[in-house]
Amino acid sequence: MSYSSRSILTIISIISLLQGCFYPPRVHSLGGSKADGIITFGYQSNIFTAELIPEQLEVAKQSAIKRCQLWGYKNAKPFTGLTSQCENRNKDGYCIESSTKINFQCYDK
Repeated sequence: MSYSSRSILTIISIISLLQGCFYPPRVHSLGGSKADGIITFGYQSNIFTAELIPEQLEVAKQSAIKRCQLWGYKNAKPFTGLTSQCENRNKDGYCIESSTKINFQCYDK
């Protein structure tokens, strides 16, 4: 194997390894209020976290709908958008870890 072939294989291997470091955030339930008909989901992210994908938001919505139905409501919808807060900054002031919340409102009781 020539020097350039080994270099190319090394570069491809490094890129493949780095791509494996990025992962989608894991959305989970943070709680809610039956009286207010609000359910909160959230996730933690850092410099290795990929963007939230629509499928994950849909899973959270379906979970919210199920919980709302257990509470006597018919449906749920996101109502405040995503709210993010930086939890950790590097020495240059850039956010390297954050937490994000998504609120769902139950309706049609």
